Amino acid sequence: MNISSNPMPRNYARLPQTIEVPRTQQGAALAVNATPVSDTDSLRAKLISGKELTPAELEYLKQHAPDLYHKAVKVAQERESYKSSLSQSRTKNDTIELHNQTLTRVLAEVKNSDADEIMMHVNAIQDTYRTFVHSKEYAKLKWEKNGTGHRFF
Repeated sequence: MNISSNPMPRNYARLPQTIEVPRTQQGAALAVNATPVSDTDSLRAKLISGKELTPAELEYLKQHAPDLYHKAVKVAQERESYKSSLSQSRTKNDTIELHNQTLTRVLAEVKNSDADEIMMHVNAIQDTYRTFVHSKEYAKLKWEKNGTGHRFF
């Protein structure tokens, strides 16, 4: 095989040499990994799925959907509080108990809210728990055993 030959077929369409960088209203370029923040519905869906919003996305909601912004801030505060509590767990059993208590408390607090807000809170807790369970910090925790030497869970 000749190394200097072009490996691409002749009819291969070339990509444009320049790429348009999205810009905010003030003209500053958005971060490369930032989600385009032009659609409130996509941000609502992201919140409902339990994912965290970027600062740019929060700012967009603050300007264009204040009601959704306040819900997003409440969810973010709940998530941070839960992360802090998880990091203080001494055993894997503690994390399970904390998870169950947090879900019960959150559901009691938002029971009179709309379905979207309930899903935002519950899925944020679930996402945070899933992330913690896959962390090195969780791997270091031991299972608590009862008097017979068996795990509680």
